[in-house]
Amino acid sequence: LRFIEENCPEGNISVSVKTFSTRVKTIFEATPILSSNLDELIGKLKKIYSEDETDIGLALQKMHTTGPEQYNIFLSDGDANQGIKHPVGLAECVDKNAINTFIGFGVGHNPRIFAALSNTKDSTYYFIATIEKSKNAYAEILGRILYKCMDAVTIEVAGGKIYNYKTNTLES
Repeated sequence: LRFIEENCPEGNISVSVKTFSTRVKTIFEATPILSSNLDELIGKLKKIYSEDETDIGLALQKMHTTGPEQYNIFLSDGDANQGIKHPVGLAECVDKNAINTFIGFGVGHNPRIFAALSNTKDSTYYFIATIEKSKNAYAEILGRILYKCMDAVTIEVAGGKIYNYKTNTLES
């Protein structure tokens, strides 16, 4: 949230956060990220706690698209032990109209489920073994999402050149 607030035009990105166990709980819904509400939103995130059971299918069904260019980021450290449990059945619950990222934390998550989820349209899967190893995955995910929020970007270079990967040349 801090990165979005610092790097995107104010109000250009809205974020929803939901948690799940055997039910889905909305922490906040489609809220524009503003300097004026950043502390409040972060405070709400700090109150999230883990519960025992995991109904991945229910959570996936509650993530369906509500607006244009929706990006879903689904995180879990567990297995589907309630509701739909089979990877193929869970993949059928994925929102095909959104861009989806699935993150499995630690060795306790079920990689077969996450692989099936990421085999759906516009979906990727990240395995994060420890929290210390998460920053590269988050950088890629944010880059994938936020490159669209940048408009009319100007790059100025003093005393150097920029590599143009399309032409394989250095340009002033």
